[in-house]
Amino acid sequence: MAPAGLASLAAQTALQSAGAASLAGIGLVIAKTMRLTKTQTVALCLLASATPIAYEWSALSQGRAEQRTLQARLEHTEQTLLQFDQSRRDAEERPARADRSLELLRAESAPQRALLLPPPTGQSRLDTKTG
Repeated sequence: MAPAGLASLAAQTALQSAGAASLAGIGLVIAKTMRLTKTQTVALCLLASATPIAYEWSALSQGRAEQRTLQARLEHTEQTLLQFDQSRRDAEERPARADRSLELLRAESAPQRALLLPPPTGQSRLDTKTG
């Protein structure tokens, strides 16, 4: 096993060389950028600014597509709700319509029932017709 001081020295040396290499890389990029012509600089700036603009444009398009999808789903849900509401109203009105129909049938059938039922005690059928 290596002594602790040797490991520490190796780590420090590695960190210093990595720092120097990264600074050299940054310096190289800056030096190359400084040598660009104005036209090349404009092109580089346009390219650098076009990337986030293209991303935002794509995100906006996706958002609009999702909005259209959700709007269509909402309209379908609203239509379904209206149909259910109409069905509920129809179901609520059915008993009242049935009651009215039953009353009409009873009123229409009352004269026929009177002819079929035996007269009350002490009266003849002729008395019920005149009475």
